[in-house]
Amino acid sequence: GGEDETEESSSEEEDMEEDDDGSESEDEEEEEEEEEEDGIVPMDEDGGNEDGLDSDDDNFMEKLKEKMDVEGGSDEESEGDSDSESEEEESGSEEESDSEEESEEEEDAGFNFGSKGDDDDEDSDSDDDDEGKVKRKASKKDREAEVSRREELLASGEADANPQSTEDFERILAGSPNDSSIWIRYMAFHVYSADYDAARAVADRAAERIDYTKEEEKTNVYMARIAMELEYGSEGNFLTATQNACRGGVNGKKIMMRTAEVMEKALGGIKGKKERAKMVGRIESHFENMCKKNKSKKKVWLAWCAWLVREGRWKEGRDILKRSLLSLGSYKHVEATSRFAQIEFEFGSPERARTIFEGLMDKYPKKLDLWFVYIDKEVKHGSLEAARRIFEKLTGSNGVKGVGIKKDKRMKAVFKKWFQIEKRLGDEESMGLVQKYATEFVEKTQ
Repeated sequence: GGEDETEESSSEEEDMEEDDDGSESEDEEEEEEEEEEDGIVPMDEDGGNEDGLDSDDDNFMEKLKEKMDVEGGSDEESEGDSDSESEEEESGSEEESDSEEESEEEEDAGFNFGSKGDDDDEDSDSDDDDEGKVKRKASKKDREAEVSRREELLASGEADANPQSTEDFERILAGSPNDSSIWIRYMAFHVYSADYDAARAVADRAAERIDYTKEEEKTNVYMARIAMELEYGSEGNFLTATQNACRGGVNGKKIMMRTAEVMEKALGGIKGKKERAKMVGRIESHFENMCKKNKSKKKVWLAWCAWLVREGRWKEGRDILKRSLLSLGSYKHVEATSRFAQIEFEFGSPERARTIFEGLMDKYPKKLDLWFVYIDKEVKHGSLEAARRIFEKLTGSNGVKGVGIKKDKRMKAVFKKWFQIEKRLGDEESMGLVQKYATEFVEKTQ
């Protein structure tokens, strides 16, 4: 039993020693943690610390100084690193702020596609919808106003007097299909809108709708088409329109004569030399074709002569007159020559005209109609004194040898015409002189 008690006591002592050792280790760990918190460097088992410094060492101060120098450098490096990191952070923040400002500028410039732009789009869409509604209402009101205006014009009859739409023209033409003026206005309506094909279609319809007995009405429509093609169409369209008109059941000679007049009028409005020369060539070709198709018609030849004289090409005009005499019947020669002399009086030289007339009077001295034409042209385009000399030669008055007209009836017509001219252009003395010559002639013939 005693041995058992000694074993129990020894075990208890060992347990106490282990408890003391554990408490001591725990105390040591707590002290080390407190020293670390207080900044105290822990010592190693040999009495030194982890940095190798020993307070009992003779070189302790020098080592401590070196240690402090090393730690100071590391602190500076850490401070430099921290400064650089702070600078990087600042630059990063500046870049972020700059990017934010740029994004704000982009938003201000209209490049933002976020919620703000969506809101703007919604606003613009709503504005567009409002504008569309306003426009639709306005257009509806305009249509209603136009309808009411048209109704008023129809009720008052002004729509027929001043048609302003295709419906107006169609309604009027339904009641007056043979009126060329309405068809021509209908064509002009389309020409004003530069719809030349529609104008051509109207002209074709007019040529078909107008009764064949209304030749003048059809001719007017054909001429309107020709004038349109000359002004706005091509040369081919112009020639086609002219040919169709000549074959359209109307007087082809009249169509070509009026076409020449239209072309000459167009020539007067051309200023450029090249354009004018081109139009002159077209007119000459037209006259050549016209006279070729109407060789026996003196009017077409004289129209060509008149145009040449008006252009100052009177020598070429005289040549055309000679060509015409080769194609015309002999009974038309005197009249054709007389007409050319009248053209010279009107558009050329009175002296050349007098030369032509004097030649005719010498050849046909007793043709009073020629004398009267000569006198009329002299009075209108020449001089009154020259007309008086012609009367003196015709009547044998004032000592001038007469042309041999002895019939009282014919001479009475000559003195009567002379007296009327003096009454209109002369004076009392000149009228008295005519009466005196008439009395002397009567006395001679008794």
